[in-house]
Amino acid sequence: MPWVKACEESDVPPGASKIVQIRQWELSLFHLDDGIYCIDNVCPHHGGPLAEGFIRDGHVLCPWHAWEFNIRSGIMSFNKDVCVSTFPCRIEKGEIWVEAPE
Repeated sequence: MPWVKACEESDVPPGASKIVQIRQWELSLFHLDDGIYCIDNVCPHHGGPLAEGFIRDGHVLCPWHAWEFNIRSGIMSFNKDVCVSTFPCRIEKGEIWVEAPE
């Protein structure tokens, strides 16, 4: 999978999130205390935008029905069989790069 520039690091300040479009994927970027993380932005329940959810202790609550996902692993907090995709990301020269599928 190739690396794609998602945005500037300054676009996602600490504690914040941002929706980015990379190819056909709508992704969520989250800036936690230990770095930048990227997950699929679409909640598997009813398609809620995860980047617009409440961030707490490394988890995000979907704004539509409060399904909670671990931002680092993508795994749902209350049902380990449900998850969202995660995507490696890195910061280079003030830019956030995501390894996104074709």
